[in-house]
Amino acid sequence: MSVLLSSEFFNDIITDQFVGNTINNHGIFTFSTKKGWVNMLVVGISACLLGEKVRYDGGDKKNPVLLAQKERQISYIPICPEAQCGMGVPREPMQLEGDPQKPRLVTVNSRIDKTAILSNWSKAQITVLQKNKIDGFIFKNRSPSCGLEVTVHNSSKTATKPQGMGLFAQQVKNSFVDLPMAQDDDLQNQENIQKFIMEMKHPTPQPSREQDG
Repeated sequence: MSVLLSSEFFNDIITDQFVGNTINNHGIFTFSTKKGWVNMLVVGISACLLGEKVRYDGGDKKNPVLLAQKERQISYIPICPEAQCGMGVPREPMQLEGDPQKPRLVTVNSRIDKTAILSNWSKAQITVLQKNKIDGFIFKNRSPSCGLEVTVHNSSKTATKPQGMGLFAQQVKNSFVDLPMAQDDDLQNQENIQKFIMEMKHPTPQPSREQDG
């Protein structure tokens, strides 16, 4: 049986540098930062990487290297699009299907299209993230909502499956042009973590369209 996560659950996983009404009834974070934390990097992260049991099977993907950065240099905003948009924990596994440039999110067994539900939630969450000026985002690799490189299933018989982006990750990329982003498997040691931190502190602006032309 799936269990919908309550506001209290996600309030508990927000670290205490965030105050106010951190999540509304639609699963959207509406946090504000405390004074005194202004020098911390504010980083969105897939909640399962912090040990929160929000994955489809009720488990987590706790990453000790990323957890070690908590309250040192990074202030995390844990987000699980699938759980927070109301799909529950545990839930039926899903996969991306169709056009790799515009994939659909479909449940594996019952074949229900969940694209609109997750996309609409993502748009609302990104509006909040834009207001709070995040410095970067760390995504769970291969997640159909959060992965930066995810297999897209289609009718092709070719051995190599096309790659796309998770629905939430794609919207983050589209909405934050210069935002440093990484997957958890890119950040398995302190050296790579520090490189990512430096990238967030000194982001490289993307060229404008005028410059491209």
